[in-house]
Amino acid sequence: GYRNHCPFCLSSLHVDETKPGDRKSHCLGIMEAKQVRWHTKKGWQIVHQCKKCGVMKANKIVDHGIQPDNINKMIQLMRR
Repeated sequence: GYRNHCPFCLSSLHVDETKPGDRKSHCLGIMEAKQVRWHTKKGWQIVHQCKKCGVMKANKIVDHGIQPDNINKMIQLMRR
């Protein structure tokens, strides 16, 4: 897999339309991290909502490696 969001602010860009990596979206809005949730098959996910068109999409967190996702930001999202 690959990360599609900033490891610090957890935001992303709305570039995919229907499939991850398809780069077919014409929206190009900022995908703001709204919540963190547990998916039984995929593990922890960040739920993003596009500030331009409102679409919501979930993406797996990165919790290991050279630059894991910002744990403090994820905790803030869990408290919402």
